[in-house]
Amino acid sequence: MMNEMDYMMEDKVENDRKSNYKRDMYAPLSPEDPVDGSLFVDQVLMRFGIDPNEPSNQLAMRWHDIVGEEVAKHVFFEKVDGDAVNIACDNPSRASYMKINGNDVIKKIKTVFPELEVKRIQVRVVPTRRY
Repeated sequence: MMNEMDYMMEDKVENDRKSNYKRDMYAPLSPEDPVDGSLFVDQVLMRFGIDPNEPSNQLAMRWHDIVGEEVAKHVFFEKVDGDAVNIACDNPSRASYMKINGNDVIKKIKTVFPELEVKRIQVRVVPTRRY
């Protein structure tokens, strides 16, 4: 069951997905052109052959909206592999948290990105070094 916050998040993400692509992605910007940050990022992604409209790429760019800012600091989206979302956690306790709450994350992903047929989350632990 979706609450009001889920609906607001879904609308925000959907509006972000409908970026303005009328401008040629490779056209140089003149100094007087107002630069939209998302347009700049989209240009860089397109130059590296990454389609910003691809649902799995959208999921990567909106991961912090799906799991929340605090969780996203420790749980990192890696890729969509078939019906699985591969994620990396910075410590075992975060991995356990994601395994326990994985179904909630899958529901949010299905709500925002129904074209991704995600059924499971694969979790791995990748310790980060702290200096």
